Amino acid sequence: MLLELFGSNKANNSPQIQASQAKPEAHKAMGEEAERKAFSAYAQQSGLPSPSEWPDNTPLLVVPSHRASDVEYQLSCNEVDGESSISSLPMNGCNVPFDGPSFSGILKSRMRDVPIPKDNVNDMSNKDYFQNRSRQYQWSVQGRFKKRIRFDKIVTGQEFGRPFRNAPSSRVVKKGLDLLKHKLPETFDCDLFSEEPCFEHPLLAGCQNFRIDDHRPA
Repeated sequence: MLLELFGSNKANNSPQIQASQAKPEAHKAMGEEAERKAFSAYAQQSGLPSPSEWPDNTPLLVVPSHRASDVEYQLSCNEVDGESSISSLPMNGCNVPFDGPSFSGILKSRMRDVPIPKDNVNDMSNKDYFQNRSRQYQWSVQGRFKKRIRFDKIVTGQEFGRPFRNAPSSRVVKKGLDLLKHKLPETFDCDLFSEEPCFEHPLLAGCQNFRIDDHRPA
């Protein structure tokens, strides 16, 4: 199976937005100091390194999620002064093999205008890949499922482990989603006011390219 997701400024369809009706008041406002401590505790739990530990000239660091600890990535880990540097997912389009309980395959990621370390060189540079293209990112996955799964149960999107701070009112959010509905899948689901905000949709609704092959020998 081959999946490709591209971030683009072009619209794909005209969906109906399903916005959560939860109220932001459900999460009590926190003081500045309490909020800072809460974020620090969350960062430590997630295992995210301090920005001071990031590679030089890298404004973006992508690391495997601690909430998917059962997924193993074959990441290169450079040695710096005898110590291993941070193992991060490369954003230069190189192949990253991974293996999980339900799926095994290869991941390829790019993001426009993100500096790439000089020692992280691929066959095609990000600059060449994004030239004459409006998309802002590329996310491609190739592999196979290890067990039968209904495709409407496979979703993509973003999940957040803590509530948003100073979130706008639900009326403002709904108005914004209405303005963006022509750029979002019709199955897009958004909940920005819960304790763990998320927005997601079925994976197939966001793929620009999708292919299924029979891996069994002929």
